[in-house]
Amino acid sequence: MKFDESNYNEYVNWKIENDELLKKINSYDNDIFYRLKHVYDVIEYYYDKLIDDSSYSEEDDVIFQTGFYYLFEQFEEIKELLNNVYNKNYDEMMSNSKDVNLYLNVKEFQNEVIMLESNNKNTNFSELMKFDQEVYDYLLKKEHAPEEVFLKLDNIMSNIYEELKTSFNSVNTIFLEIADELNIL
Repeated sequence: MKFDESNYNEYVNWKIENDELLKKINSYDNDIFYRLKHVYDVIEYYYDKLIDDSSYSEEDDVIFQTGFYYLFEQFEEIKELLNNVYNKNYDEMMSNSKDVNLYLNVKEFQNEVIMLESNNKNTNFSELMKFDQEVYDYLLKKEHAPEEVFLKLDNIMSNIYEELKTSFNSVNTIFLEIADELNIL
């Protein structure tokens, strides 16, 4: 089976374009690093498999594409924060990795709920859609969000998923499981 190689060329170009940020994230042992590590490892595995292994399958391609799209979106959010909140100061952003990760979680949950929620009339959904600004304000003020903010997100998400009768598995959690299955942890 032949795969669209432009996606893989796009990935290589993305890696080159984001080389400095990739290196910086990999040099820290924090929430941002762990959020992205397994996704990155899995897509690197599948990129190498495409090149080296004729058994590369459509399922492999879907996993690669999903992981790459996720990384692309996460890096766009991180770069926005790095440039607009932290004035390109990597160390300052990385020292606030718990709060940055909270913000990224909110954005990921918003995207997930948008895909699940057809009528968007859920009150918890509107609360979630405003919640990113609350977290962003803490980032702008260079303050750590109090534990209550983390709990508030948990409550909002629990209510949304209970109402929608579904559960949520983050992309990074799914890719952790894939990395485990591939023995690349």
